[in-house]
Amino acid sequence: MFEKLLVKLGILEEIIEEYDVEDDEAHLERRQRVLNPAPPDAVMAIVRGSLCVEQRERIAEALHQGMLIIVDLRKVDRDVGQSALDFICGVAYATKGAVMRIAPGVFLAIPDQSLVEEWHNEESEEKGQSL
Repeated sequence: MFEKLLVKLGILEEIIEEYDVEDDEAHLERRQRVLNPAPPDAVMAIVRGSLCVEQRERIAEALHQGMLIIVDLRKVDRDVGQSALDFICGVAYATKGAVMRIAPGVFLAIPDQSLVEEWHNEESEEKGQSL
């Protein structure tokens, strides 16, 4: 790289190297990998039923990695589901996140509260305050 700078300044003459065809192919493949990287990992995971209980550690790891987790506990026994939900809440709160109920038995666990923004309808708020 330093040599390229010296060539640009006119101090050195540019050295033209001969490349093999294999080097060109390897160079093109490498260039393709760098310019078109693999797609990023998932940002959200959906966990349903008994997997919520069986995969608690994986859910915790996903929250630590910054993933949003939708937890569907509708078909799980209430006591077992509550235990899994308590664990997930503990992990979410430890990462300064939150757990929100989005439907009966369905929860959204987020690792950072700044990831989700709540919008309120001003008309409904005004009606609620005037009552």
